[in-house]
Amino acid sequence: MGQEAGFRAGDEVEVRSAREILATLDEDGALDAVPFMPEMLEHIGERHRVYKRLEKICDYFSGEPSRARFLPGAVVLDELRCDGSGHGGCMARCRYFWKEAWLRWPDAEAPPPDPAAEATARRELERRVGAAVRVTRVIDDEKEEVWRCQITEAIRASTPVGEASPRRFLRELTSRNVTFWQFIRVSFRAVSERIGRKLKVVPELGIKVAGADHVDGERLDLQPGETVEVRSQAEIGRTLDESARLRGLVYTAEMNPACGNRFMVKERIERLIDERNGRMIEIKSDCITLENFICTGEHTRGAWFCAREHFPIWREAWLKRVDDAPNGVDQLGVGTTSPTSASRATSDA
Repeated sequence: MGQEAGFRAGDEVEVRSAREILATLDEDGALDAVPFMPEMLEHIGERHRVYKRLEKICDYFSGEPSRARFLPGAVVLDELRCDGSGHGGCMARCRYFWKEAWLRWPDAEAPPPDPAAEATARRELERRVGAAVRVTRVIDDEKEEVWRCQITEAIRASTPVGEASPRRFLRELTSRNVTFWQFIRVSFRAVSERIGRKLKVVPELGIKVAGADHVDGERLDLQPGETVEVRSQAEIGRTLDESARLRGLVYTAEMNPACGNRFMVKERIERLIDERNGRMIEIKSDCITLENFICTGEHTRGAWFCAREHFPIWREAWLKRVDDAPNGVDQLGVGTTSPTSASRATSDA
């Protein structure tokens, strides 16, 4: 049951019973260092479509030369995402990693679970995975109790993949993670951008950053449901320091396709688990996610086709309300805002 079943994108699968899942887990509630999380319990017995195999996930923090890692025998399903209810209200909305041992083909022959045995297994599964969400680790030479989830354990559960690994690239096709033309498009872009960076004609992010001369930009007090337009790359570049950050929040190449397009505000992000160490980050300043805009992995150097597909976090200075009339100059010194918007920005500064 622990071997790869060979599920591919589009396959229908069924989440196994609590008894079967429990049998795969160690005392820390994990299989091959991938925790089964409390938020996943509600999906036991459900049927879903495989969205992608986890051929690659991105890695910015391990210090390895490659930004891509392989997490074996795992897939992501439909739009199932963690709501953070078992992890202190974390608002990252990450996709779950489903080990194939936790899934079966819907028509697989299996005896019906004994109700009493399944109820007992369910209680033990809840206890084990619930007890494992908090762990004590040494951080900065001191012991500290932190959060533990699939993302904090991703480095331990995966292995580095070379940026130009032919096998991993081809498996994106054979697993049906990407279409042929998507594969060709991204591969061509990867090669051309790599050549451009070597010739120093293509910026690392694809946009020019202001560096030491960056401006803070406008604050809008955006709320969920409001419609915004993502500013141009030139406008955003004026807010970024040498490390492509604005007040500590990094802007990535994955966000470039959103520039000039309109979206609804999804959430104001207030709490996030730091995947590097498991600490909960309490966010006081403006951090926004947008509906229907995710990191696709098509622009991430060295981690092409990453299947995590997280929601990028935006500063309000990188966005503008679509109803702002062209009769004022905003704090970036480019574009225009209405008098109402301008006065709001002044009061927030």
